[in-house]
Parts: sequence; structure tokens; C-alpha cells
Amino acid sequence: MHEMSYCIKIVDEAIRAAKDNNLSTVSEIVVSVGKMTGCVDELLLNAFEAAKKNTILSNATLTLVSQEVVATCLDCNKDYVPTREFNYACPICKGFNSKIIKGRNCTILKLMGD
Repeated sequence: MHEMSYCIKIVDEAIRAAKDNNLSTVSEIVVSVGKMTGCVDELLLNAFEAAKKNTILSNATLTLVSQEVVATCLDCNKDYVPTREFNYACPICKGFNSKIIKGRNCTILKLMGD
């Protein structure tokens, strides 16, 4: 269950950010979860409950925001969302020479607390 490793990183980063911003407690963490992470929302939420215990995040909620996969076509330099409909090729030039630029990461977007 790789969701736990993501949650451990989220908790570590949130604690560091809270300390850097002089927050004594955190009430909510908003996280962008890329579709290519392979994370299952329910498992991520369950893992967060375990990872936050006995920290300043113990009463925090985790809000997940899904991040679509976005690629840049290296042939025509256009960004696009790869789809099965186009066999994951660029829908503009039909090229397969691309690089994923969004959707692989799990990133803290917002931290709220006191």
C-alpha cells in the first residue's frame, strides 16, 4: 500500500510548513493527487488517519483534489490530456513524442490552522 508512504511525506511536509508559519495546530490540508500516482482516495484518507496520530495534525482533515494527466507534445509543443480515444497520442499533430508534465505527483496546495 504505497498510499502510506505518500501520507508520511504529506505529514512530514505539513508539520514542517506549520512550524515555518508558526502554526500550533493544523485543521485542514488540501492535497493535489495526480492520476498517475496510482493512489486510491479511500486508501489515502485511511493512511492519513494513521500517519497523523500524535502530531500537530491529529485533528486535521485531508481534502483531496484530483489532478488530470497533462502531456506536452515534443513535436508541436502543445499541451494536451492523453486519452484512449487518440491512443494517448497528441490530438493536434497525432505524434507520440511527448512528456508528462502534470499528474505524477502528490502536492500540498493549502494548509489551514491556528
